[in-house]
Order: sequence, then structure tokens, then C-alpha cells
Amino acid sequence: MTLQLTNAGINALLRATAGDSLTLACVKIGNGAAQAAGAATDLSNPLVTLNITECTVANQRATISVTLNNSTIDAGFRLTEIGVFAQDQDDAAEEILYAYGTEPEATADYIAASGDNILEEDITIDVFVGNAENVSAIINESLVYTTKAAFDAHVANHENPHAVTKAQVGLSKVPNVATNDQTPTYTEETADANLTSGERLTVAMGKIARAVRSLIGHLANNNNPHAVTATQVGAATSGHKHSAADVTTGVLSVRRGGTGFGTLETNKILFPSASGAFSHLPFPSKNGMVLTQNTSGAPFWAFPSGSQLVSYYGTNKSRSSYPNTVSFDAVPRIVFIMQRSTSSAWGVLFPAAGRGFSVVNNVTMPLIVSGNGTKNITWYLNDSEDHPANQLNGLFNYDALGIF
Repeated sequence: MTLQLTNAGINALLRATAGDSLTLACVKIGNGAAQAAGAATDLSNPLVTLNITECTVANQRATISVTLNNSTIDAGFRLTEIGVFAQDQDDAAEEILYAYGTEPEATADYIAASGDNILEEDITIDVFVGNAENVSAIINESLVYTTKAAFDAHVANHENPHAVTKAQVGLSKVPNVATNDQTPTYTEETADANLTSGERLTVAMGKIARAVRSLIGHLANNNNPHAVTATQVGAATSGHKHSAADVTTGVLSVRRGGTGFGTLETNKILFPSASGAFSHLPFPSKNGMVLTQNTSGAPFWAFPSGSQLVSYYGTNKSRSSYPNTVSFDAVPRIVFIMQRSTSSAWGVLFPAAGRGFSVVNNVTMPLIVSGNGTKNITWYLNDSEDHPANQLNGLFNYDALGIF
């Protein structure tokens, strides 16, 4: 409902505008009949007095909050009238009705009795205060309870709203820095020592500092700090010109974990060719070969899975006068041929049977094959007319896979 200033409220506001203070005291609610706001001095039938819990002033209006609790209400009623009372500016012990508002009973809120159900509701009321500068409210702190919204906001506040210090939680000796910005202090140990479980960080850091210093000094020592002899590293033969104090160059023998080589052949594989010697594996004789090894003997190069892929370009001729020939590094048992640019032209040759066939655009043609037992396989189209494509000899690139 909308509240209007009473005549007494208008007079109080005029005095407040002139410099007097305006102090809002309480709010009353009731179920009395409506009356003209100007002449009203109290509610027609006041039933409950509500203490103010909060007051803010902005934009010529004072917004006050009260909390309605029905624990003391014996009989339910319709909230048809409401009044905001202010402290009498001439007598602080008295109150005047500052603003008054009504609501028809048909649309007024129903306030249930305490025996029906428990009701607790926050009510916010706006009243006009104009340009008055000294506006306040009487707030009884003992009757003010936090709202759920205020409580939830407090719980969600992670910015230390209670200003708890680190000393209060036992962290007075912990610096407020990230773990990787800690600055521990220590005194370096005078001699190398092992770490001990449970010792203080300052002691452990002192031992670590000493160990790091010793390690750096050792690594920087190029004068054979362990007094290693040439014999101990296999460099005492007459063919080497190394002294016992200078073992930073020369050839390290296999017995001492070396290779026995002073230089290595670029890109060649090194393998143990004997119990005390390494050898370089020669390069493969053909591209595409893979490293292979039998159940005994040295590793060697061979084509994978007993097959070899070769390519040729057709001459666009056919029949027995113009046979095709492909050569492999081993004797093939079967040869599979496919035109590289399409899968619609392919064929299979069986050298042992002297026969084969081609399939071009789903048309199958017979091929005569020779070269059984040799690395060179020859074939031609068994037909009376020229059909280079059916002989797999058109002007295209072909791939031939020999299966050994």
C-alpha cells in the first residue's frame, strides 16, 4: 500500500527541512477502517507494533525495514492499515503519526495467528522525507535479527569479514607469500653430511648447500680427481699416446664399456660382431629394404614379408609381338599388377602355370605368362586385336608386387 503524510507528518517534515531532526520511531499495523490520512493521529485499530531494523535515505525517501513475527498474535486478521510513527520534535518521549496508508479488506494480506502457522516476514516501507538532511530511525539492536539473504551473503563472503589475523589461527610465524617465493635461511655445513629424517629445514638446507658446492667443484675439476689410470680405462697399449693423468681423449675399449672405435661411419648401424668387437652394418643394396635377422648370425637387409614392389610405364602396345616384362630381386611365385591412377585396371600373373588374367572396367581377359623360376616375368595378351589396356600396358604408370 502507498503511505501518505499526515498533517502532523507534514509539519514535522517542514521543521526537518528547516534544520530540525526527523527521527522515525516505529511502525504499527492493524485491521481498522480506513480514515483520511491528513487528520489521522493513530490507526483505527492498531494491533501490532513493529520495531525498525534498518533505515536508509535516498532520493527524498526514507526506506525502513521491519520484521513481522506472529508469535504474539492470538487471532488472525486482515492487514488493512499501516502507520509510520516519528518522535515528537518537541517531546522526545512522545510520538506522532508521520505517514498513514490503508488497503481494502478484500485485497489486504491475511496475518495468521500463532496457532495456525509460524509467520516471520520482512517488510520494507518507503516514506517521503523530501530534502530533510537530518533523518534517522530508532533501532533496537536487541530486537534485530539477520535476514536469510544477509546471512547467506555473509557466508559467501570469503574476504575475511571478521578481520581474523594469522596470529589468531596460529600462523604468526608463516610469511604471507606463495610457496615458490619462500626465503628460507640457513648456514652452510662445513663438511659433506647425509640428510636425517625429521631434522629442521634450516639444517637440511645447510647440508644441501654444502653438497651442491662440492658437486659443482668436482664437475669443474678437469685434472683427473679420481686418479684414474690409463690401464683402468683400457688405454695403456703402446699404440696410444695417453698418460695416466690424461684420459680425457683416446679410444675406450669394449671391455671398459666403449666401442673400440675412434670414429664412427655416418648413418651406419653399429652391432656386436664378436664377443669383444663392434662392426658397422653396410648400407642396404636397395631402397625399401628392412633390417632382418635369423635365429643366428649377423643382422642383414631384406625386403619385408618376402615381397618386392616395382613400377613401370606402359608402351601402349599389346599381343605376343610386344610383351611386358618386370624384373625382381628374387623369383616371384605370384605377381599382382595395378594401374596407379585407378583401381579399374588390374591383373594377376601365375608364372608357374604360365597363365594370368587382367580385369579392365570389369572385363576379364586372359594373359600368357613366362619366366617361371627366373627373376624376370613376361606376359602378353592372348587376343587377335590390339588392346594395350587389357594387357596392362596402356600409357599409364603401373605398380607390380612380386610375392616370393
